[in-house]
Order: sequence, then C-alpha cells, then structure tokens
Amino acid sequence: MKDFNKILSRKDQSIRDVMNIINDSGEVKGSVIVDDDNRLLGVVTDGDIRRAILNKVDLETKIEKIMIKNPYVAKRDVSKREVFNVMKMKVLDFIPILDDSRKVVNVYTIQDLSKFENNIVELNELEDREVKSVLIIGGAGYTGSVLVRALLTEGYKVTVFDNLQFGDNSIRELKNNPNFKFIKGDIRDIQSLLEHIKDFDAVIHLAAIVGDAACNIDPENSETINLMSTRVIAEICKFRKIPRFIFASTCSVYGASDELLNEESEVNPLSIYAETKLKSEQAIQTLADKNFSPCIFRIATVFGPSPRMRFDLVVNLLTAKACKEKKITIFSGEQWRPNIHVEDLARAYIQCLKTPRYKIHNQIFNVGGNDSNYKIIDIGRIIKKLIPDAELIIYDDEFDKRDYKVDFTKIKNILGFEPQKKIEDGVQKIQAMFEQNADLDFTKKIYYNSKSYEIGTLKGLYFEA
Repeated sequence: MKDFNKILSRKDQSIRDVMNIINDSGEVKGSVIVDDDNRLLGVVTDGDIRRAILNKVDLETKIEKIMIKNPYVAKRDVSKREVFNVMKMKVLDFIPILDDSRKVVNVYTIQDLSKFENNIVELNELEDREVKSVLIIGGAGYTGSVLVRALLTEGYKVTVFDNLQFGDNSIRELKNNPNFKFIKGDIRDIQSLLEHIKDFDAVIHLAAIVGDAACNIDPENSETINLMSTRVIAEICKFRKIPRFIFASTCSVYGASDELLNEESEVNPLSIYAETKLKSEQAIQTLADKNFSPCIFRIATVFGPSPRMRFDLVVNLLTAKACKEKKITIFSGEQWRPNIHVEDLARAYIQCLKTPRYKIHNQIFNVGGNDSNYKIIDIGRIIKKLIPDAELIIYDDEFDKRDYKVDFTKIKNILGFEPQKKIEDGVQKIQAMFEQNADLDFTKKIYYNSKSYEIGTLKGLYFEA
C-alpha cells in the first residue's frame, strides 16, 4: 500500500475516531492498531465496527475493546504470491506486513496484489543460470564506465549500448578487449533496441537524464527519456526472456524525512528526476514473471573518480573547489545524504548478478552502507581535514530541500554487500587527479549534466548515469 500510515490507529482512540480514519482512507475497509513504536496490537474491519454498533456499543468506546488481537499477518520476506493466496483463501481485504520486532512496515491490500496476480510467481519456479553476458545501457557514463571495467575484470562478456553524448573517451581503451562490444544507439529508438536487446543473461539499465537540474531543463523530454524509454526497454527484455534486469533508481525518491528510511518506507519525490525514477520502478515491477526478474537499485549519492568524470556530485564538487579555489562552500549543510563510492556501486551490481534469482526477483534495494549517511556539513569537514589550506564557508541558505537518512540493512543481509570505501578515499583520489593534472578545469560543461545544454537543446539526447 502506497501510504499505509494513514490507516494506522492507536488502541486508545475511539471507535468513532477509527471510523473516520477508515472513511478518510477510502482505500482499505479497516484499520491496523499499533503502539507508539508502530508495533502491531491488532486490526479492526468496518464489519467489526458495524457489528459493534448493532450490539449497541458506544462509539466513544476505545477501539481496543473490539479489535482482533491475533489477526493474520505476514513477515516482510514472505513472497507476494504466498500472501495473495492466504488473502484469497481467508477472504481478507488487507494484511499487515511485519518486521522481526512486529513493527508494521507495510500493509498489503487485496486490490494491490490483484494487480500483480499474473506476475506473482513462486520463487522456486525461477530457473537460474550463470550470468556470462551482460548488456549495459548507458555504459559509457559515470557509473557505467567504471562498471564495465569491473565486469571485464571478473570475466564477463560486456556489451555497451550508448549514444556517446560525451564522446568515447571513457571506453575507447576497451575496444580491443575480446570480451567487450560497443553499440551506438539511442534509447528512444525502438527498432534499434529490438535489434540489439537479445541473447543476454542480464541487462543493467543506467541510461537517463540524470539529476534534478538536468531534468528541469526540459521536464517533458525528461519524462519521455527516463520513464517511457525505460518502460519500453523493460518490456523488450521481458519479451526476449532475459532473466535479470537491474534498474538504476535513486534514494532521492524518499525526498525529505526525519526517519531512517528502508525499502518499505513512504516515498516522497521532490523533483522531476525522482518522480520519473519512481514511476519507472512501478512500471518495471508490474512486468515480473517467471522468465523476467527485475531488480531495483535505489542508489545513494555517488562519488569518486571515473573515466567519464562528473563534478556535479556533492563530494566531487566540494573536493574540486577545495583543490582549485581553496574554498569549500556549503549552503545550510544540515541536510542528510547517503553516499557511495562509484567503485563500490560497481561491486553491488556484480554481487547482484551473482546472487540467486529468487533472492533478487522483483526486489528493491537501497544501495549504500549504514555508516555512509552524512550531513553535508560533515562532508565539508572531512574535505577540510584532508585539504587543510581550503576555507570552509557555510551559508544559511538552503536551496536543496532533500534531506534523508537511509537504511541499507536489506542489501547487506540478502546480497551480502557492504561498501569498502569511505568518503576520504574519494576525496584523496580526486585530489590526486588535480595534483597530476594541473590544467584540469573542473568547471567545463562536460563534467556537469545540467550545464552541457541550454534550455530546449535536450531533444533527441540523453545523459548516461
């Protein structure tokens, strides 16, 4: 359920209060009763309330007096197929989903699961095979060019599909590698996609207009490229029965929250970029079946050097300013951000390819580490410590409203992935780039997705991740 919190009640609320909660939700014919820590106490349906009224129970009576104290529940790791079967058999309109501490982390409704009925599969139905060949869409970009090299080192056969918007410098040296193949193409060209997306064990989709500022240049075209093309790519992969499909989404879908956010938390996209990524997630997940296992990566803010370098990422930009301008300029700085080194991100993709299909089938993973959540001001202080002759300047203005801390427990438990590199590693490598190349101009447009084009010139183009 998209916003299950709106149907939660407390045990000391009256029957009348809970009736209003049920009526206001307009989605579920009942309410889930929880304590102050959101641990389950019981459930109540509109039928329970009707029976209480017929028995002349006062509407000011506390809801705990009529709630069902031992309702049907499901653990968060139970498959949707199993939950759906129980709900149909027991004629349930909704069922609470609990973590190991009995905290309510979601509520599945029969309406929600009915949408997926044809796509819900038993996990033991999933045939597994070793991944040997991988197509990376957007593989010449910031993440892609690092990932390609990591995959080749691991012995995979890698094909890159990319329009080379920023040239081929990031992959040129790979073209003589017998395990590497390049296809120049546009992700909106359906005929090209149909021709080339076939006979792969896995597809990793990175291509998009990446970042809030870049998407804001032409919102309509951003939606076409980020959402519509992604939907077509996923549908082609399903048609071709490519078993694994990993989609690069973003932790930005969480927007702003004071809570520690896991994959079941409420989303709150605050930008066109985040909205297109969230809609893409939803479109992709409806396609899952026994031949097609999509997996969503909600990625932390990436940092570190890459063959296709970007300086529009917070750690990279602040480090570049410290090195070249001797200033680390931060606005507010109290916003929380999760972070991940680009080489660790590449490792996460590879670990996903090595993980059995049943563990990643139609799953969403936050990609990062639990010790990688930093306030931006703390990132500035780390850089200042490593580059002490740079001045740390803090302004009160807050231009970016995104503010979120993310829980990465799921990817650690299921994929066995934990980042190995810290922010210090990225800062030191970028610092070394400037020391080795005194003429490196980090202000050039090529290093910034949003600066590379003026308004209206994005037509027919896309940026790689």
